[in-house]
Amino acid sequence: MLSQISFTFGSMPVLLEIVKKHPDRDFRLLQATGDNSKLALFDLSGKPTIFNSPITLETLYSVGNDKFKGILHFESFELGTEDKNLLRKQAKIALDSADHSKMTTGYMFSRPDQTNATILITTWTNAAAIDDWNSSADFAPLAGYMDHSPRSVYYYEDYRPAE
Repeated sequence: MLSQISFTFGSMPVLLEIVKKHPDRDFRLLQATGDNSKLALFDLSGKPTIFNSPITLETLYSVGNDKFKGILHFESFELGTEDKNLLRKQAKIALDSADHSKMTTGYMFSRPDQTNATILITTWTNAAAIDDWNSSADFAPLAGYMDHSPRSVYYYEDYRPAE
């Protein structure tokens, strides 16, 4: 289990230069499935970040492997303290209950610079598997947090390996 990961955004040339300068790191260069120009570089080395403008995530819980292969499903929830604690309990159950033949990696993170944020990063064999999980009974308790309201702010993005 990784204790932390960090990632950053940028253009292909900038991100490839970072990869080239740091061959000791375990990077995943990914692009958003809905926008090929939206690129993210994930550092899975567990080492302190080398990015100039990082987003650093600290692990709260994980299931599966640490390979982060396939389609990466990124979800961010920002909630008040009580809702955040309840979401985290429900997210742990949802990660445990997922079909691990389709979800190969599941992580729940906190974000030190945004104390009310909870991040779920899961990797999947295909996009249909993500849709199946999002509509499953196991995921249903989390669905109530997937809106923009005074109670919560939700964001998601799907990424695939950059081409």
